[in-house]
Amino acid sequence: MTLVKPLKPSRSETFQYPEKVFFYDDVPVMYFDSGGRPDQPTLLFVHGLGGNLTHFEYLAAPLAAEGYRVCGLDLPGFGLSGKPHREYTIRYLSGAILNLMDHLHVGEATLLGHSLGGLVVADCALRAPQRVERLVLISSAGLFKMPLPFRLAARTIMRPGLLAPALELNARRLLDLVFNECNHRTERFIEQSTTRPDNRFVQDLARVMSAAKKDLTSYHLLHDVERLKMPTLVIWGGQDRLLPFKDVPAWAARLPDGELEVIERCGHMSMIEDPERVLTSLRGFFARSSAASPAMVSRAS
Repeated sequence: MTLVKPLKPSRSETFQYPEKVFFYDDVPVMYFDSGGRPDQPTLLFVHGLGGNLTHFEYLAAPLAAEGYRVCGLDLPGFGLSGKPHREYTIRYLSGAILNLMDHLHVGEATLLGHSLGGLVVADCALRAPQRVERLVLISSAGLFKMPLPFRLAARTIMRPGLLAPALELNARRLLDLVFNECNHRTERFIEQSTTRPDNRFVQDLARVMSAAKKDLTSYHLLHDVERLKMPTLVIWGGQDRLLPFKDVPAWAARLPDGELEVIERCGHMSMIEDPERVLTSLRGFFARSSAASPAMVSRAS
């Protein structure tokens, strides 16, 4: 008898790698790992708010085929990871990444984060720079400061009782803001997000967002950009309607070793809407940056 894996909202059932569990502060955390040699460069992917590790399915397999070890996780509170009742801070979430690296015996990695995940991987780089070879920030949170009136309004709205029905009522409208162009990948993502009933998904997301509202509305990287000394690539969709782009070029220009790439006709989730362009950007960045590429490792060995 074949067991059919239950379908989950916004989670791809065709993700290429087996999902495993490790424990972070007694919380079960879902992760994947392609495996590899100790000398193999590692890429670690971190999703955005309400996301999960399968959002990187169009990047992980091609990069693994090119010689990288690829891994990633569902952050605590999201996806199939545990959702403890606690305050969710950026530091708590970034601790899960460092613990996963310990679990996998990875001393140093390139961290790639999307949206909230970009802010989380940047926090990792600030607290443990010796463990971060390179940073890739895809439409990252934390590159601007939310005005005080908006912060206060957001904290008022971000209560589970208000947030859950608002998310449910506006799910399709929010998804329409995520992408700029319609293609088979974006249509598939919207289908995965809207046609799979899960009574807990919206309630859990609302509860975790409420528990994270302080850092979601206040934590930013404006005063720490010069401390991110590792090679850093910022990728942004030119038609991103969820996060403002206005201050991003000035922020990226302050990076000690940074690059900014704008994908003009793309929205907030470029790794799904236009993964080929993202892969081209990553390959060029990896070739230019100081960290060893798989080809360099192969020649050295």
